Amino acid sequence: MSRDFVSELVSQYASRGALIDTNLLLMYFIGLYDVQAMLNFKRTSAYTEQDVPLMKKLMSFFKKIVTTPNVLTEVSNLAGQLGDPLRTQFFSSLKGNVEMLEEEYCPSANASAHPYFATCGLTDSAVMEIARKRYLVITDDFRLAGLMSKQGMDVLNFNRVRTAFLLKR
Repeated sequence: MSRDFVSELVSQYASRGALIDTNLLLMYFIGLYDVQAMLNFKRTSAYTEQDVPLMKKLMSFFKKIVTTPNVLTEVSNLAGQLGDPLRTQFFSSLKGNVEMLEEEYCPSANASAHPYFATCGLTDSAVMEIARKRYLVITDDFRLAGLMSKQGMDVLNFNRVRTAFLLKR
């Protein structure tokens, strides 16, 4: 994936918005709070210090950042695995970060009727339903990215963004 492709896709959706998937949102929120905690937490240890500012920069191109109750619930549940006192402190800071997001709801009945529900579950089905023709989904979930591409939906895999922008300086 070239820089030009990434830039073109971001430009195409800049005025509409982007929907950030669970793992990236978790990494971003923990990284904003405490980069060392993000690097040491088992759920986010695959990310690097450079991923937080890269995610921030990427998000800055969009008029709005969209999420779903399902994604936020997963972020909350995963962050709940942080040890105390970090967990309590992190949750105290999370409110301000959640407020910057525009939350959209997809009824579970609609998400479970999605053709790929049995393959990817409720959260990813809701993400696809909400994003369809409206938002660019930014994820590092290869399976979700593949399913979306198969449906002709635009998706930006953060691993490829990372490669295009961080490794080609």
